[in-house]
Amino acid sequence: MSSMDNTQAMMIATLLAEMRRSFLEELPDRCDDLENLVLRLEHGADLQTFNELYRRVHSLKGTGGTQGVPVITSICHHLENRLNSWTENMDVDAALDYIDLLKKVASISGDEPDYRPVENALASLEARKEHTQSTVLIAESSKMMIKLYQGALNAASARSTLVGDGLLALQYLIHGKFDAIIIARELESLNGLAVVAALRASEGPNSDIPVILVTSSREPVPDHLNITRILNRGQKLMSELQGALPQILRLL
Repeated sequence: MSSMDNTQAMMIATLLAEMRRSFLEELPDRCDDLENLVLRLEHGADLQTFNELYRRVHSLKGTGGTQGVPVITSICHHLENRLNSWTENMDVDAALDYIDLLKKVASISGDEPDYRPVENALASLEARKEHTQSTVLIAESSKMMIKLYQGALNAASARSTLVGDGLLALQYLIHGKFDAIIIARELESLNGLAVVAALRASEGPNSDIPVILVTSSREPVPDHLNITRILNRGQKLMSELQGALPQILRLL
């Protein structure tokens, strides 16, 4: 490489280092902006504020990559994923945890900064999220209804496992571990009430979990099944489900 090429390479390297330094110096201010937007959402869903928050997180994710700070990209990627399920009932404390990690990145200086403590903290945060996130079994054959249930579960920051057959649902409940179940009264192989009856009679890990029964029938449901909520298939189902889920999952 000629001396001119060396000089140009050094100039480019110096310019990139200066851009990265400026970016990291601005990062605390960006974090403050993100924090203010999150706190505004604490008082209720505001689509404009939410979209602005999402845009800023997405922009910061891209800039972290172009500036050679991949840990910022990782943090924003995980925060962005959480935002996708927080369009309602935002978990403000969890969102602030990610922003705190970004602030820690900004506090690390030096020519060869060591971001491993932040990476470890991010891994711990994600592991804690997986551990605390509720898992709900959905026993339903209608794709339209499944989409509705999943929307309500996303709003409650809960994961779902889907099954469309009553007998298969019972097998899942006997061999797996769930925090609650949303089950249709009308199912193939085994109807919803029969599934719940078998579940309550079992000695498995799910024998006493909350059950939300969704039905269009007006027939009474036996008290011994201990159904937590009975919701009618109708226009108000989504709003009633969104109201019921957070209350039920908070009791776990």
